Amino acid sequence: MASKRILVVDESAIACLATAEALNVQGIVATHLSPAVFASSGSLEARPDLVILGVSLPDGDGFPLVAQVAGRLAGVPIVLFAMEPRTLRFAELAALGVVAVLPKSILPSDLRRSVCALLGLADGRR
Repeated sequence: MASKRILVVDESAIACLATAEALNVQGIVATHLSPAVFASSGSLEARPDLVILGVSLPDGDGFPLVAQVAGRLAGVPIVLFAMEPRTLRFAELAALGVVAVLPKSILPSDLRRSVCALLGLADGRR
């Protein structure tokens, strides 16, 4: 079976790298992009199985970015990383394909467990 592919989109290069590395050690292929690069890229190398999207943007809740990701990757589930999840518009986000909201402070082991559960993987292996 082919590896599961995750795309991590976040303003913070450190958050992107840390998230991708936490998943890569489990055999999940995780790549990362900044929102600006995602917006300007014409196409992605490979369609991801899941998108992890950081929405701790200083000027809002990230809803426009969620809508953009959902529009470009229709049908791909989206997981949000949020500093303050209580401020998000859950019903509208779910309609766009958001399947989970995780705190930015999540431990790498909990992140792997959550992502594996969403992908239907028992332990994060292919």
